[in-house]
This record gives sequence, structure tokens and C-alpha cells, in this order.
Amino acid sequence: MEKINYLNGVYEGQLLNGVPNGKGILKWESGDEYHGQWENGKMTGFGIRIIGDGHGGHFSKMQGYFENGDLQYPDIVNYDML
Repeated sequence: MEKINYLNGVYEGQLLNGVPNGKGILKWESGDEYHGQWENGKMTGFGIRIIGDGHGGHFSKMQGYFENGDLQYPDIVNYDML
């Protein structure tokens, strides 16, 4: 597993020619995450995107198929943490 440090987060997973390609996880400093497939450095294929409220109390989990970094067929679930 390879690692890339970005200005706003860290990617860990498979690389091809120095960019995310295959399976990987991107964790942003905000606490948001993406777990899934990558192609040529973009979220492409099945993945799960977790977006928090920044305070650890509420987050949305969006899963589905991504194409060039955009979620195309979403299945969105909202959660409240106690």
C-alpha cells in the first residue's frame, strides 16, 4: 500500500504512475473520507464517501458509483452520533 500526503489530506492505497489507481482511501483533514475505487487519480467505480459536520456529531454516508470524481448513482444515509 502506497501513501500520498496532500495539502488537505492523506491517500493510502494503490498507485499507478504516481496517482491513485485501484483501491484506496482518502482522508481529508476535515474528517471526511472516501473509501473505494480510483482511476487516474479520480474517484471512479464503487465507493463510499463519508461527510461529517466538523464537530463529530452528524455525518452522511453516500455510497454508489463514482465517475471522474462525481457520485452518479447515490444511496445516501444520514447518521447522528451520540
